[in-house]
Amino acid sequence: MKTYLIPTFRRRTAFLFCLLLLPFTSLLAQTLQGTLVDSLTGEPVGFAHIYSKSRDFGTISNEQGKFELKPYAQSDSFYISHVNYQPVFITAAPGDSVTIALKPDVRILDAVVIDQEAIEIATDVYEQLKNAPLFYGKSFYRQITIVDEDPIEFAEVFYDISYKTTGIQEVKIDQARFARKRDKLFQFVNFSYFTNAMTLISDSLSLIKIPFSKVFDDYIYSITEKYIKDGDTYVRVKCTPPKITIPSDTADLYVGSGFLYNLTDRGLMEWHYHIKHGFGADQFENDTYKAYNPEHFFYFNFTTIGGKTFLDHIRIEYYFDFGNNDETSRVKVVSNAIIYEKNAKPHKKLYEPGLENSNIKHIRKAKYRPRFWRENPVITLTPKEAATIATFEKENAFGSYFK
Repeated sequence: MKTYLIPTFRRRTAFLFCLLLLPFTSLLAQTLQGTLVDSLTGEPVGFAHIYSKSRDFGTISNEQGKFELKPYAQSDSFYISHVNYQPVFITAAPGDSVTIALKPDVRILDAVVIDQEAIEIATDVYEQLKNAPLFYGKSFYRQITIVDEDPIEFAEVFYDISYKTTGIQEVKIDQARFARKRDKLFQFVNFSYFTNAMTLISDSLSLIKIPFSKVFDDYIYSITEKYIKDGDTYVRVKCTPPKITIPSDTADLYVGSGFLYNLTDRGLMEWHYHIKHGFGADQFENDTYKAYNPEHFFYFNFTTIGGKTFLDHIRIEYYFDFGNNDETSRVKVVSNAIIYEKNAKPHKKLYEPGLENSNIKHIRKAKYRPRFWRENPVITLTPKEAATIATFEKENAFGSYFK
């Protein structure tokens, strides 16, 4: 084995270089950690958005109000927002750990509620969605499946994406990890497709008949709330379907939905809908067990920056009961997809989201690298999620999809 000696002057140079590098390396290793709480109750505030406009980078707080941002090299200002709280700006330095009390939003209500105005607002939103520009960014996806409080499945994916206000258009997997307890009947590996393929607008008569589609005129629009906040006027619009969808329906899946809209900036703030249907995920080839009472909840959040409305966050929750005459379990699948870099340069080799089985060649390219996942938090793990990961790693269950 050869041994190479650095000349004296080079060793000194290298030593001085390392001394200079140490503070910088230490700085990069630090992150901003924080907790968001309600200023009145002290309860944690989950799913608030923490965004650095200077770096075009952000995250969301988890269910316990905690968040952590990737390393950054200097003091920065952050904008924190939640639809039910007053927005705040904070300035923080690398390594800071902060607790921020958010004040509940005090709304000055406008008593005038006009259905015609609701129709005009909904029409305006529909036109904006039809003409939404295309952006490129990066998204982080996390999914956990829980049966009777026992986590049985966990997935995380980093994507390069193209997207519009209406939803994610194309994706490319950068990194992914997936684990599932092998002795369980359930697997929801296609749930990421459900998140990435979901859209707020449809030009065809698809299975899910959302308001912003060819059935726009079938819905009844009404303003349920109108208020002023920081000088801007906001309205909450309810979209009532012409019929109530039941699980046995297969052709007319109308949804109960609504959205929050900034009239002043003409920007969409949030959109949600709920449907009592399993979309086939509650169909099992098992004569002993059956699934019933399926429900899906969809939540979309947005930010308007410089007159442009960006998609921030997609959250999907799916619940159903599963069992037989002797025993019943409650199954819960929750996914969160956050666009943490909103305005990146165009990505290459993107493809349309598809069922994971049909795109398995893309999934298998994402090899599991434990160090990568330890050093790349986007949404801070809750203790339950961290414990789930620890269990799967102990059992050597993590790999890429379908292992």
